[in-house]
Amino acid sequence: MREHFLEPEVRDGVPITAEKKAVWKCLLDMLEVVSGVCERHGLRWSMCGGSMIGACREHGFIQWDDDIDIMMPRPDYEKLLEVLPRELPPHLHMQTSKTDPGMTAALMKVRDSRTTCLWEPFCKRNRFPLHMGIMLDVLPIDPDPDDPAERRRLDHRSFQWHGLRNFRYQKHALPEYYRYMPNTDVPRPSWKESMWAQDFIKHPIACVLWAILGSDRIYELRERPFREMAKTPHPNWSIYPAHVGYIKRGHLKAEWLEEYIDVPFEYTTVKVLKHYDEALTQNFGDWRTPRKEPSGHAGVIQDPYTPYKETLMKKYGWTQREVDRLP
Repeated sequence: MREHFLEPEVRDGVPITAEKKAVWKCLLDMLEVVSGVCERHGLRWSMCGGSMIGACREHGFIQWDDDIDIMMPRPDYEKLLEVLPRELPPHLHMQTSKTDPGMTAALMKVRDSRTTCLWEPFCKRNRFPLHMGIMLDVLPIDPDPDDPAERRRLDHRSFQWHGLRNFRYQKHALPEYYRYMPNTDVPRPSWKESMWAQDFIKHPIACVLWAILGSDRIYELRERPFREMAKTPHPNWSIYPAHVGYIKRGHLKAEWLEEYIDVPFEYTTVKVLKHYDEALTQNFGDWRTPRKEPSGHAGVIQDPYTPYKETLMKKYGWTQREVDRLP
């Protein structure tokens, strides 16, 4: 099956082009590397979100999906942050908001330098200092306190530091984000999110705070409470919304994070929670019935054949000096 994987096909009436297959192949290659590192170091991981639905229902990618998301309990995630850079091949890059200051989400990405995956507002008006190859997302799972007030405090704190990084780099970009996003669950902009407010109030304030605190300090302030909380047992865990943007959060019971099974996925196998049915039902309801959801990656351009630095120079007018500063 592997040798014929790149051939175009039709799945349940949806055409899958050779280019999309090449994107999927790139993602599977990255997953193979990351899962191998996890296996060598005894780290727990599982497919999550739409990737887990694809693994458990389709035994592969959902037809309209264009990425892979995996999740790891915080202690395993922190260990992977430590060991992964030493074990990646040269064409792969581990990306966090510590390695790439323009990275705003509080998660890890693995990117392929031989490819392109970019969002146009990040490279037109802005010159974002981050790697823009095709990406595999690695999301930390953190303890979810029973006290609603404590949950709100953690959400608020995480969104504060997330917002500071956003407004430091995303000048002009946020209003365009809403233009690209068809998902009605995402709040529409008010005057507080207008381009005027962002460019002339939030962006300058964020630049001043950035100069005072520094990128590494801001990263540590955002991550520290989750690291400390993960040192003690908790009955419920979750992926915090501020880590990845606007997502629905559902609890994952602590015992669910202890058992994993292998399931077929395209031409390989991947890990999912043994209690995947309970986890998916809690987060997605009737996950067994296929339905097309609005893409969270609207406006994203993927090219599995062209290095992102070449794309930035040829299509978006970046200079050689600008791309040389990128990872």
